[in-house]
Amino acid sequence: MPLAASSGAVVPDTDQANTEKEPVGIAVAGWVSLGQGSTSKVAEASKLKLSGIRISGINARGKELAAGKAFKKKQLKGIQVVAKLAENTVAEKGSRNAYLQVIGPNKLPLFDLAKGSGKFNWSGEEEFYTAKQEFWYDTNEQTLVFFYEKGSPYAVGTYEIKLYINNQYVGSSSFAID
Repeated sequence: MPLAASSGAVVPDTDQANTEKEPVGIAVAGWVSLGQGSTSKVAEASKLKLSGIRISGINARGKELAAGKAFKKKQLKGIQVVAKLAENTVAEKGSRNAYLQVIGPNKLPLFDLAKGSGKFNWSGEEEFYTAKQEFWYDTNEQTLVFFYEKGSPYAVGTYEIKLYINNQYVGSSSFAID
């Protein structure tokens, strides 16, 4: 009987000890989720950002047409896209692939496999890119220059430029052809 009595006295202490452990477990779980949140913040901060983009038309003589206004269809031989990437000291240094998509007035990307266009994966689907450039990112501000000369005349309308780096959408701009 005395053993049972002492057992009875120990059981409430064990229950009390178990209730004291629960908040500690919750605190540890909260700390783990906080760590995962920090990881996602670092991942977001390490994404490359576009600080500027300039689109220029190029005529048959290789001269740059005035940027900022609609290009004349008769004068346009190709386009040049200059994209400036912002400095990002959080991003990892290393080799990157930049994919440029020129989306025509018909909402389809311009591409010519014979001129270096191809396919890349974006959000689990294959997309065509107009031009690709491999470069070394060193966390400083950098400039990428793309040139695309279409084999046939450009259609009249509004075109959209989209830039992706290593399957990450970076930014876009647009231009018009009269």
